[in-house]
Amino acid sequence: MTLSVLVVGPTLVREGLRALLAQEEDFAVGAEAEYDFSDPSSPDVIVCCASAPEGVRELRVRWPQANVLVVADLAPAAASRLGNLGVIGLFPLTAEPDELIWAVRSVAQGRLTLHPTVLRALVAHLATGVPYLHSLRGGDVPGFLQDELAWVHRLTAPVTKA
Repeated sequence: MTLSVLVVGPTLVREGLRALLAQEEDFAVGAEAEYDFSDPSSPDVIVCCASAPEGVRELRVRWPQANVLVVADLAPAAASRLGNLGVIGLFPLTAEPDELIWAVRSVAQGRLTLHPTVLRALVAHLATGVPYLHSLRGGDVPGFLQDELAWVHRLTAPVTKA
């Protein structure tokens, strides 16, 4: 099965990611500059090099069925906001090429895919000031936004096999 991948972002990063991903035989990779935006078919995965939620929001409106992987160095609060927009993959710019290729495949399958450094930063951010992380399951926790609680719930939810 061929995965349709759209790469969006600043020219230098976008072209580097496009060149890397295009080496995979099962990826059909298009870059933002050459993508036919009038084409109603949705890419399977959007690899986005953006830290601004506005850009991700526009992509999600245009292609709501596409899974989104953001490749950027983000503060935990920004990563949390992107999660609310339906981003299911977060990887830093320092990720290894094979890690990124794996992440694209994982995101294409609809799996929450976080690089270990991103996961550690998110959990540390969310756990700040909370004596027991499991206490978050109870609902509202003072000092936490609903989107932050949603990330913790996603991170700690049992994995189900399809």
